[in-house]
Amino acid sequence: MTRKMKLEKYSELGTFPNVAQVSETGISPLKLSERWDPSRPGADMPLVIEVGCGTAEHTLGMAADDPGRFFIGIDLKGGRLWQGARRALDSGLTNAFFIRIRAEYLADYFPPASISEIWITFPDPHIKRSLKSAEKRLTSPGFIDMYRRILEPGGAVHLKTDNEFFYDYSRKSIERSGGIIQSAADDVHAEEAGGAIHRTTAYERRFIREKRKIMYIKFGF
Repeated sequence: MTRKMKLEKYSELGTFPNVAQVSETGISPLKLSERWDPSRPGADMPLVIEVGCGTAEHTLGMAADDPGRFFIGIDLKGGRLWQGARRALDSGLTNAFFIRIRAEYLADYFPPASISEIWITFPDPHIKRSLKSAEKRLTSPGFIDMYRRILEPGGAVHLKTDNEFFYDYSRKSIERSGGIIQSAADDVHAEEAGGAIHRTTAYERRFIREKRKIMYIKFGF
């Protein structure tokens, strides 16, 4: 994609009714004007977010399967969000929304106890063994504490990864941070399960073709 095409998509993204772009330049906590608007259409439904949604194939699939809940894809990359938001508009999905924001600002953006589920699908494992890399992992203690704040009582976090190092790190990090692992599988597609757990994206199907095991953790607090 050329730079001109990217700029055109970024510009168009700002006009989409199913997208909010939160300032990256403000200092956390965000200004009140930048936070989640509880009067937004669909905000009275149970809220489900996908952190690092990419092109939002998983977010869109869940939204299509479950019209009784409101699904929000979170990503910082405008080009990726453009694809998901455009597809949602073209398919008439009214329970899918997209937010361009840094993941570490989510607890400043959403009110406490406002999210029913969080999905983290195939995040960058940041495998370098350094403090800087560890802090970027979406299951580091800082992120787990953030999930604890925005999840409603009884809410759950779902993680899928193909990276064994990240899977092992996440299990330890969750337990050390006071999280409760409700279920875990080191090969989720060998398990008898259904629903969103077994929903696959093109990315995941490629991993399966390559004989890479997909690992899964569900946890709460």
